[in-house]
Amino acid sequence: MRKLPTTPSVVPGLDSTVYVVLDDFGNLGASSVRPTFTIATAPTVVRHLVDGQFNKPLRVITFNTAEGWSADASEEIARAVLERARAEALGRATQVAAADEFVFSLLPIVHAIRQTGAQTLEAMSQALNQRGSRTARGGMWRASSVANLFVRAQRTSALQESLL
Repeated sequence: MRKLPTTPSVVPGLDSTVYVVLDDFGNLGASSVRPTFTIATAPTVVRHLVDGQFNKPLRVITFNTAEGWSADASEEIARAVLERARAEALGRATQVAAADEFVFSLLPIVHAIRQTGAQTLEAMSQALNQRGSRTARGGMWRASSVANLFVRAQRTSALQESLL
């Protein structure tokens, strides 16, 4: 008799805590978005919520069959989503501030380059490269990166003026 190969189980391990998101699909009703045999951890659920992978999440339920418990984890997950969103917003604000500072530190150099007669974006990028100046990411200057520098400088100046 031929022995069939074993297949991996789709049932969670004996001691796994599982999170299931109940999502509202409007007129279609509420349902779990994930197949019942997919194990979702709390960080995965938080990431999916922040990424907008649910229509209208109603509740997050967690359970562990080995330990014999289940609970509503909606508040716990909501707090984690808020913390992650705040951290991402703070990270983005830090990136924007650093980019603005970089642009404004380069403007005097670009102004000096323009005074030497370099008027095109290409001529300015070549001059920046000849001076050994690098982009914010450490790359070589191109005409498009010089154009982006001017756009950011104008946008930031306009924002600063509107706040005064």
